[in-house]
Amino acid sequence: MHPACRRLERAASALLAIFLATTLSGCALLGNSNTNTSFREYREYMAERAAVEVAEVEEEEQSFEEKLETARRFHRTGDVNQAMRLYFDAFRLNPDDPRAHEGIAYLQLADEPERAETVFQKIIEANPKSAMAHLGVGLAKLAQDDAEGAVP
Repeated sequence: MHPACRRLERAASALLAIFLATTLSGCALLGNSNTNTSFREYREYMAERAAVEVAEVEEEEQSFEEKLETARRFHRTGDVNQAMRLYFDAFRLNPDDPRAHEGIAYLQLADEPERAETVFQKIIEANPKSAMAHLGVGLAKLAQDDAEGAVP
């Protein structure tokens, strides 16, 4: 089955689960209190399951470029955990592309500037013309209170 068809099928399944969960919760209001409890539990279970399926559909079969762009979106909005996870996913898809490494290093600047500097230095060794890596080294040095080292 074509990947796009598989994604549509899973999305339709998730939407059906949400529809059933909300419909059954409305039916439960008509019954007695014991029935309400079991339907409420079922509705909650179905809502959780639907959320998981929707998340799986969103992440399924993303390319390196898609993962990188999604990571950057999370990075810009301040969701460091999601950004880091997606940068690592992108890295696993294409370990030779320095852009995932750069994203990870930029996320590390605030808390681990020494580690970020090391990553940027490795990127520069592989690609001496990487302006983003040179900028990253300077920022890492500044984060370590080394203003003189930040300027080449």
